Amino acid sequence: MSGATKSTRNNFSYRIYTDMEDLRSHPGWEWTRFVCISDTHSREPTSLPDGDVLIHAGDLTAWGTPKEMYTTIDWLKSCPHRVKLVIAGNHDMILDPSVQSDFAEEAETLKGFLRHQDQIDAGIHYLEHESKTIEVPNGKRWRIYGSPSSPVYKYAGSFQYNSLTSAEVICKAIPDDTEILLTHTPPRDILDTTRKKKAAGCEALAKRMPELVACRLHVFGHIHEGHGTLVDKPGKQPRVSVNAAFPIQKRPIVVDLRNY
Repeated sequence: MSGATKSTRNNFSYRIYTDMEDLRSHPGWEWTRFVCISDTHSREPTSLPDGDVLIHAGDLTAWGTPKEMYTTIDWLKSCPHRVKLVIAGNHDMILDPSVQSDFAEEAETLKGFLRHQDQIDAGIHYLEHESKTIEVPNGKRWRIYGSPSSPVYKYAGSFQYNSLTSAEVICKAIPDDTEILLTHTPPRDILDTTRKKKAAGCEALAKRMPELVACRLHVFGHIHEGHGTLVDKPGKQPRVSVNAAFPIQKRPIVVDLRNY
């Protein structure tokens, strides 16, 4: 499915902005503003609006080196958002010792640094197949889950799988009550179409998503050409899917959700 979307879409429960020139002011205490980016590959956005939550859906680095990772963490710490949710992607190889076994110790050191109290105090929460409940300034609590995994596409990288069985195990681990989901991969046929018109998303994730009826926002990246948004309604509330991959469009996507 293509990622082409209107620059602004409004609904009683969500607002979506894909063009920052159309971005309106924060809608108020009854809403949470999510600023979504992915696949920055060691590049800092030229413009990044403030919000309650910054989401980075993986590929923090270009080559997965420690220097790149530390530089990106420093940049994230400088962002004004009170909460910053971060997962890795297939380029962030220094965080996956199964890919670079010679750097296993350094990977653990970096993960420890990412999870250090200094980063938490700066609002950074690194998620690797794990859940977290966050509280935004208006008091709303959101249930989050983050997974860095993706199917092998073109070249093998970090946190990747090449069998449907492995994918099903990873996707089954997503808690049913997840409200905000971060994955590096798109689901199959959701904002995942490549230049060659191939659907490159995860088949197992596509099968899991209809079961996650509590999920109101799903942010991913990986397939750069799929940048955009899609809204469907698997449960009582609409779900906004966001492919926030950066290098082609080089702009964030902002989603406001009403606090139910």
